[in-house]
Amino acid sequence: MEGPTTHAVTILVGRKFCEIDPGDVFANGGDTVIFTNATKAPVILFFGNPALFERGQVEIKPEDPPVALTVGRGLAKRSFQYAVYSEKTGTFGVGGSSPRIIVMQ
Repeated sequence: MEGPTTHAVTILVGRKFCEIDPGDVFANGGDTVIFTNATKAPVILFFGNPALFERGQVEIKPEDPPVALTVGRGLAKRSFQYAVYSEKTGTFGVGGSSPRIIVMQ
């Protein structure tokens, strides 16, 4: 069995909107997701189910280092949508649709 994996998510500004790249992350319990704010303004990440990362929201200022969060263990296989609010654009970010962390096991 493989060990935990690290996934990278970048929050950036394209045209008029805050964008999340990639929009979907396929992860397993115990994996790490690293969120990098590349917008040059504060962003706030909102997680509807705090069990995903053991917190409901995270603010990342542009001068902050990337934030590493660990996916909760024992979560059922499912998709967890989250939201990213950008102070620079005054909008919630998009990643194709709402960004998601998809727990595979």
